[in-house]
Amino acid sequence: MFRSLALSVLTLAIAAPAAAWELAVCSDPAGLPYSARDESGYDNRIAAILADELGADLRFVWMPDNRQRTARGFLHEGACDVIMGVIDGQNGTLTSHAYYRTTYVFVSRDGAVTSLDSPELADMRIGVIGGARRTTPASVGLMRRGYLSQIVHFGASATAGETETAMLDALETGEIDLAILWGPMAAHLERDGLVTSPVAPEIDIPFLPMFAALTVGVRPQDEALRDAIDHALAQRWDDVQAVLTEASVPVLYLPQPQLPEATQ
Repeated sequence: MFRSLALSVLTLAIAAPAAAWELAVCSDPAGLPYSARDESGYDNRIAAILADELGADLRFVWMPDNRQRTARGFLHEGACDVIMGVIDGQNGTLTSHAYYRTTYVFVSRDGAVTSLDSPELADMRIGVIGGARRTTPASVGLMRRGYLSQIVHFGASATAGETETAMLDALETGEIDLAILWGPMAAHLERDGLVTSPVAPEIDIPFLPMFAALTVGVRPQDEALRDAIDHALAQRWDDVQAVLTEASVPVLYLPQPQLPEATQ
């Protein structure tokens, strides 16, 4: 019975006429390249594609910062229905099929470093976001290789792009020799004279991925909405990928979700 009810809700969501209901999306008003108050961020644009496919009016709920715990609080309090760009399987949310996979990147003046195993790292000052209590996969990979003393930490900011801009400034002035940034932000802040390449290996042994799959997150009980979003992603996959390409997001291969076969 529950399965029949869930399928009915999904069918209604998919078949609903335009503007039949409202889809509220939690967003950072100053979170480019992901989101912005003028709705120019790539997640704003992808949310608009999904809302169109679902036949929903789209409304953005602007948050005071870009922290995931803030977004989850808004979601669970009912202020919004979905969060864009949630890491696949993140606690506290039910996640859709991933709509892109992206990676950390090296940013340098000469492009000499292409791997965590590059010998050039031995003589470099390496900028990473975070600190001793907040590490990234790339910084863990560096520490495993004995480069702890060469790491220069840049404290994470609640303002999107602030820390990354400081790192690129330090790279250009010679304060550091290499920066490791999250790919979409590095693409957004791209500067002439700096070279970007994906961090390799993609998975550091035994299992430390340098990439993540990003999804649409909903409340854990909202299975029907999650299923409707999966259906919308499958229907509008090419449109979603075109937005990511236009935003120069460095994406790794991800198979297109498949629509369920019609049942008799």
